[in-house]
Amino acid sequence: MELLRTAAMRGGPDGMDRLGQMFERGSIIARDYALARDWYERAAAAGSASAAWSLGDMYIDSRGVTRDNFLSYKWFYLCGLLEQKGEKRNEALRAAEDVGLSLSRDQVAEARRQALALRNK
Repeated sequence: MELLRTAAMRGGPDGMDRLGQMFERGSIIARDYALARDWYERAAAAGSASAAWSLGDMYIDSRGVTRDNFLSYKWFYLCGLLEQKGEKRNEALRAAEDVGLSLSRDQVAEARRQALALRNK
């Protein structure tokens, strides 16, 4: 396990994202949603749009976490911010917009503030 952790840290955001995927899917190592979430959060905070998307997806689908529209919006919105252009950016921002329909304006504003803070770290 320590070797995987070290490799993920050396691989930067992409390595952390891949380790999160391994934990989420149960490939090579035992499925562990809590560890998947932790690694995705590290990767997203380090700039991985893919990890941010995975987190948004986990929270909207209640996959290993309690469904949370606020957190789903935050992570989808961050994914859109991290993707500079293209269809993935549009898809992430549409997903955030769809989830945002269930949130108040204040919640949307706070989720955006948190996502911007992560992007600007």
